[in-house]
Amino acid sequence: ILSSHEIDMTTFISLTEKDLMEIGVTAWGARRKMMLLIA
Repeated sequence: ILSSHEIDMTTFISLTEKDLMEIGVTAWGARRKMMLLIA
């Protein structure tokens, strides 16, 4: 998902939960894991 939206590490660490939903990360568990990495 990240590469198809051209999201690099710099962009990844600035994503919000809303951003993740907009790019298609709909599973709560997956979003939670990503948000923990971002925080």
